[in-house]
Amino acid sequence: MARDWFDERINRRDDCVCLVVGGDPGEPLIACGMAWVTYHLPGSRWPDGRRGYLDGIVIDAPARGRGHARRIVDELVDWLHGAGIHSVQLHASQGGKPVSEAAGFVTGRYPSMDLITAPPAR
Repeated sequence: MARDWFDERINRRDDCVCLVVGGDPGEPLIACGMAWVTYHLPGSRWPDGRRGYLDGIVIDAPARGRGHARRIVDELVDWLHGAGIHSVQLHASQGGKPVSEAAGFVTGRYPSMDLITAPPAR
């Protein structure tokens, strides 16, 4: 399922981008991150309803502290800005929060809430 999900977004859509550091053939990834466009009801502030979302920003433990996360966040935000999107959201872990804050992210106006339901029995 994950392979199909990534294949569609990376190879067949223009509203999603994935950045990687490292990962030469046969070598492990050092860092990665994704951004995509989300679609919402249009409003006075965002007339086209488009917003950006950052996700999957992961840095291999030995590579942390070298600026990879910040570079990825900055590049993803720049890509979204280039697409005309100026409202970007992410959900930061405690470890990632300082990087997000350094990039200008602030706590949102509305707290996030989740509802998780069980899938139907097969």
